[in-house]
Amino acid sequence: MERSRAIALESAALHARLGDLDREAEAWNHVGNVDWVRGEMDLARTHTTRALDLWTGVGDRLGVARAANNIGNLLRAAGRFEEAEACYRQALDTLEALGDRARAATVIDNLAVVGLHRGDLPDALAHAERALAEREAMDSRAGVGKSLDTLANVLTAMGESRRALSAFRPALAIRTSLGDRYAAALARLRTPRHAHPFYWAGFALVGAAS
Repeated sequence: MERSRAIALESAALHARLGDLDREAEAWNHVGNVDWVRGEMDLARTHTTRALDLWTGVGDRLGVARAANNIGNLLRAAGRFEEAEACYRQALDTLEALGDRARAATVIDNLAVVGLHRGDLPDALAHAERALAEREAMDSRAGVGKSLDTLANVLTAMGESRRALSAFRPALAIRTSLGDRYAAALARLRTPRHAHPFYWAGFALVGAAS
């Protein structure tokens, strides 16, 4: 991880000297992602915002959308849900205009999660179902697994235990079949910035019914 970050920093400096702002932005976006994984949230936002500014300057709409989504993730982790939602909506508008359905579905899923955090369960449910439908239409098994997870979390928060189970079971089956290290993903959710009580409540439903 540290080596990857160091290489990205070198790349950013090199492309800045060459005047290749698009690739410089890509490097800063990568640095921001590594900072996020390391738990350096302030640094992650600083570096991702730098990428956003560069991509805005060169008119790279896809880059802007990617960075806006990443900043939304950081704001969500910081509990700044309304600001996160604004970033997600900016990203979604651009991705839909570009016809990038795969990335748009990811952002729609993120809107479901932030709606869940805000306590707006009808909004969260609408986005979760929309993301799932998009991913099913694209036949993205990994995406479907992720969206089923999100849907199950929302249904659990709504007290819809049976429906939550009907989403959790195929989510587990899909992600296991794809070789997803599910236990590692669950372990990450135990850390403060990923903790989500609705997730654990829903996962407990699966265990209780097994």
